[in-house]
Amino acid sequence: MSDDLLDSVLRTALSEGALGPDRVESFAAGLRERARLILDERLRPVEERAAAFERESRWKQEVIAGLEEEAAWKTRAIAELEEDGRRLRAEAVALKAEMDALRRAAHDRLLGHHRGVLRDLVAALDGLEDGLPWKYRLVRQRLRDMAASLRREVE
Repeated sequence: MSDDLLDSVLRTALSEGALGPDRVESFAAGLRERARLILDERLRPVEERAAAFERESRWKQEVIAGLEEEAAWKTRAIAELEEDGRRLRAEAVALKAEMDALRRAAHDRLLGHHRGVLRDLVAALDGLEDGLPWKYRLVRQRLRDMAASLRREVE
């Protein structure tokens, strides 16, 4: 026999008389029970660790899936915000161009009006020189009218 544990147990059982023809079944049952206890003692922690590992693996998979969903949502949200930003910048450029056009048009209208007022004033002043000094009252009245007209423009 070799020097392994089974050989040692069998030698001891033979030497003590525990292994006889009438005791083989009870001895085998005892060995089976002992083997079961040893396996339970050694396998239970392994099984518990395996079950804990499986639970942790499932939890990690759920967390990873949740994080992947969140990352996808963030990617979509960023893309939408970037698109909104592009759209708003384009709207701002269009509004600025529109405001510039309106401002130029208002300036041009006002400039045209002022030029018209000045043309009227120049025409009125051109004719006054002919009336001096003999038509002093008429010139004076025309100057008052022009001043009143200008006053209306600035008030």
